[in-house]
Amino acid sequence: MKMRSSLAFMFIAACSAPREPARVPPAQSEAAAPLWLAHQRIESNAALYELHVAPPVASIPDNEPFRLDVWIALASAPHVLCEDISLTVDAAMPEHGHGMNRVPKLARADDGHFVVEGLLFHMTGRWELYFDITRGAVTERAQCEVELK
Repeated sequence: MKMRSSLAFMFIAACSAPREPARVPPAQSEAAAPLWLAHQRIESNAALYELHVAPPVASIPDNEPFRLDVWIALASAPHVLCEDISLTVDAAMPEHGHGMNRVPKLARADDGHFVVEGLLFHMTGRWELYFDITRGAVTERAQCEVELK
């Protein structure tokens, strides 16, 4: 009986001993997340795409032209930009029944993200900003609201 209680005590002592934190292999811990992941995230309506937008839409100016940088990745692989897609950007004021007075210009940057220039919200109120992502014959929309005061 003495032998069993000694073994039980050693087992309990071993289980309650402080443990070292789990170590992550160096290759995983040193791999940095892409910089675009730090920007505002907008999910597409069917959750296929993840957009990252800079500057944040909350900082859009009233009645001044502005630019957006947009990174688009598949939601299933958010660390990899989609290369075989196209993007269109538009905006509207649903309560007023009109959109922007300008058509923005889009270009693809060398790193694969989209540069959208020439956007202008010409009046205060609630705007909806639309991002239409097309891959092949399928278009999926992502949108967000912008309140200009």
